[in-house]
Amino acid sequence: MWKEKINPNTVHDNGLISCVDLAPTLLGLVDIPLPQNIYGNSFHEIVFDHTKRGRDYIFAERNWHDTDEYIRCIRTEKYKLIYNAYFEVPHGTASDLSSSASWYELRKQQNNGLLTKDQMQVFTAPRPMVELYDLQNDSLELNNVADVQEHIQEGRKLAKLLVQWQKETLDHPSWKRKRADKNDRITGFLLFDQIPELREE
Repeated sequence: MWKEKINPNTVHDNGLISCVDLAPTLLGLVDIPLPQNIYGNSFHEIVFDHTKRGRDYIFAERNWHDTDEYIRCIRTEKYKLIYNAYFEVPHGTASDLSSSASWYELRKQQNNGLLTKDQMQVFTAPRPMVELYDLQNDSLELNNVADVQEHIQEGRKLAKLLVQWQKETLDHPSWKRKRADKNDRITGFLLFDQIPELREE
């Protein structure tokens, strides 16, 4: 609801919007000046005029919670490129492995041989360093086309934009600030809480 009319149940499908755009949009709607260091862009105009276009691409990152991660991503309306710096270890598939019921259910189903090939991907190691998905034809992101000739040029273009974004945002390199995982990624065993002298400060 707003003082200007917003038609209910409308969908904007002309470009993308990122979570970092929420703060500048809300601040702009209530006429609060934006801080100079804010990263996002307001999509205020798009809300009221669907002929306006959103972003051509957006970025995302996954860092760490109980398992250390360094995953960076760029997506367009058609493609998503993911960079896995720690490709040698499986995903930290749940943010709190040692207390996640869904994680233990996955492990139970894996041990009983009941997971599909696609579900088993969360346990795969090493993983691809680069994943590229054709979102229009593979919305579940199950078929990595990073090595398929017809998609390579688009993948290279997105990789260049991703590296440029990392430089602009002063993203730390993957080899800095790497820390030991709190949970074992395969068993979910919580090591550092069991051995006091190994707890992180």
